[in-house]
Amino acid sequence: MADVEIRNVKKVFKREATEVVALNNTNLSLESGGFLCLMGPSGSGKSTLLNLIAGIDRPTSGEVLVDGKNLSTMSESQLATWRNQTIGFIFQSFNLIPVLTAFENVELPLLLTKLSKFQRRAHVETALSLVGLTEWARVRDALSLWHLLPNLDSQSRGRVYDRLAQLLPPPAEVT
Repeated sequence: MADVEIRNVKKVFKREATEVVALNNTNLSLESGGFLCLMGPSGSGKSTLLNLIAGIDRPTSGEVLVDGKNLSTMSESQLATWRNQTIGFIFQSFNLIPVLTAFENVELPLLLTKLSKFQRRAHVETALSLVGLTEWARVRDALSLWHLLPNLDSQSRGRVYDRLAQLLPPPAEVT
């Protein structure tokens, strides 16, 4: 069995009287260790497919299986638990909460785990150190931490997000 299987998936978005078919009879099988590049014009279903695989959205019909688990049949609560223990998200935009410090922003997803306060602190300090932001850990306006690197382009930001995403422990450590 593949690690990710998309079976006859259809995803339709309804906007007023219009139906937009984002995916239609889509099939895909992915194994661990492989590399896949999703390319296509805007509106071709790339983000929709990723949102289905991550359990953020549900197919209109068909099945989405990840590691043998059928996401299509999970309740919202089961999906939330599964996402928390299995999936890491790296967004294109900041998604920082401005009223929190850099430390608090990095710690926020860890509050959903069973890590102790000491373990969370160690993870956060390591992550901030890896991206050279230790001195910004206690700055209240988290968006200011990017002023440290005023010429940071989106590709560099992506590398920072990749590093911060590595902060989360593997699922076995979370459960």
